[in-house]
Amino acid sequence: GIEEKPRVAERMGRLKPPAGAALAAVLDQLQPDEVPLAIEAIAKIKDPASFPVLIRHLEASDPSLRAQAAYALGQMTPPEALAALQARIGDTDALARAAVVSALQQYGLRETFGDLQPLLTDPDREVRTRVLSALADLARRHQLEGDLASVLASRLRSVENDARVDLLLALG
Repeated sequence: GIEEKPRVAERMGRLKPPAGAALAAVLDQLQPDEVPLAIEAIAKIKDPASFPVLIRHLEASDPSLRAQAAYALGQMTPPEALAALQARIGDTDALARAAVVSALQQYGLRETFGDLQPLLTDPDREVRTRVLSALADLARRHQLEGDLASVLASRLRSVENDARVDLLLALG
């Protein structure tokens, strides 16, 4: 049943890298409810042969598939996926944008600090929350705490309501 599916993905994730390539090769042939499990397993297997398939899924028509592909790539952080993830920062779907933000956070690159700042005013609260978390993490990693405080303070003037509250909480 439904409770069994996470365990299946967990067991599949214990397989060796050639299984990741095999799963990636059949991803498009799976039933819609099987694809998330396969992507989760691919992320756990961390098979480099699966990277191109996951990168391609960043462009899927289904926003939940884009989000899952971003999440999986964030777990594996392959250098060849970075540009594709950066290109999806402005995804039309909030769930996918949030997953891209989390994935980019996992890369931990200093340049991501600037790339994510425009999303501080994203209309979706989950996206803003993840951006704040990512920026705080990047600021710690790269000694940018002063820059972060300046960015947050400057954004206060250009946002309203929920976004302002989020920024004030982050500054506090």
